[in-house]
Amino acid sequence: MYQVLVGFTPFPAGPPPMPRPGGAAAPGAPEPADALCFPSSVSESARAFVRDCLRLHPGDRPTVRQLLNHNWLGAQGTAPVSVC
Repeated sequence: MYQVLVGFTPFPAGPPPMPRPGGAAAPGAPEPADALCFPSSVSESARAFVRDCLRLHPGDRPTVRQLLNHNWLGAQGTAPVSVC
């Protein structure tokens, strides 16, 4: 989605490194998705959607249901979606 909105990949050097299995990120370590740059034409709601999708740790990312009901998608004139 970032590439569609901005025109290039969010992490051109490849995915950000994950802490070793079982290891936690350093306290206060920055979230790579929070450092992404967006053109001024991209709404704050769209930015939040993309940042949520690109959270480093899978457990921090929204579920499909949460993404489908995100206010950015709802702002496009669609009704909330139910997922079986």
